[in-house]
Amino acid sequence: MAVDKKRRTGLFFGSFNPVHIGHMAIAAYFLAENYVDRFWFVVSPQNPFKRRENLLPFHHRVELLRRAIGDDNRMSVCEVEKHLPLPSYTVNTLRLLMEKYPQEKFFLIMGADNVPTFPKWRECEWIATHCEVLVYPRVGAPLSWPPHDASHAHLFSNFRLAPAPVVEISSSMLRQWIIRGRSVRHLMPHEAWLYLDEMNFYKKR
Repeated sequence: MAVDKKRRTGLFFGSFNPVHIGHMAIAAYFLAENYVDRFWFVVSPQNPFKRRENLLPFHHRVELLRRAIGDDNRMSVCEVEKHLPLPSYTVNTLRLLMEKYPQEKFFLIMGADNVPTFPKWRECEWIATHCEVLVYPRVGAPLSWPPHDASHAHLFSNFRLAPAPVVEISSSMLRQWIIRGRSVRHLMPHEAWLYLDEMNFYKKR
């Protein structure tokens, strides 16, 4: 009987605008509880549903993440979507990563608030067939299982609920605090906060 020796790698998609301790808590949880061996932050260049004027340039968000990760070699920043056509569809990114890194077994890490809309994702059937999905709780996103009507139940056979801690922090909250002159020093990894503060990101000019 063959043993699957692929490295288990979690993929956490987001704008990370900016990264905060909630993001890092999710990464720490999935690593500590042995759901995955490695954790990749997949940075999205542009979410079409978010206002572009609030979005830091891609390279700055990557740098904030790198500083947040520091010397933890279990975590990495994945910049693959920088080179893909916009808008970025998860299925395209997954296909590319699976082709480029055949030694990895990828797990899609998703907040519970994204689960109800999953049947509307582009090629959700392909994603559900080729990738296991780990779901963490989000405030205001109660889950029943299966998390949709019976006609879509088959899509969730590879979904697994993970009782990760719920952290009521969002990037939009941090941006608003900065605009109002409040300190976010204790809501971000320290080295990332130093870079953000040095560069005066999100502050009114």
